[in-house]
Amino acid sequence: MMSAVRKYWEIRFSTRNFLKLPQEKLNDMVRDTPEAILDIIVSVMESLCVKIGATEEEMQECVSRVRERRMGYLFENIEKMDIQAERRNTAEARAEARKAQAVQEVMEICGENEESARKKVDLYWKA
Repeated sequence: MMSAVRKYWEIRFSTRNFLKLPQEKLNDMVRDTPEAILDIIVSVMESLCVKIGATEEEMQECVSRVRERRMGYLFENIEKMDIQAERRNTAEARAEARKAQAVQEVMEICGENEESARKKVDLYWKA
């Protein structure tokens, strides 16, 4: 007889569907999971927490939920985040910082006032 864990893991689903799974199903998936596999899940969760910049406390909370087989509540406090929008915002902020630095350099090297330096930078600026 196939275990509930194996049954759920054999179903192909996207990350979006995984995050939408009811808490009970997530808990059922890990209820009978062998310790070796649970250790792998913990390792992945630790890596994910480091990658997203979670605090040590947040990481420990996440790991403890996995170890206690309470994964159904693992994502309850996670806010939705548009990574692509964050990347665009970061790129725009970096470009603005580079442009501001260029204005400062024109002011220092050419002895221009800020308005004149900004006009020159705007004229030749390529993002």
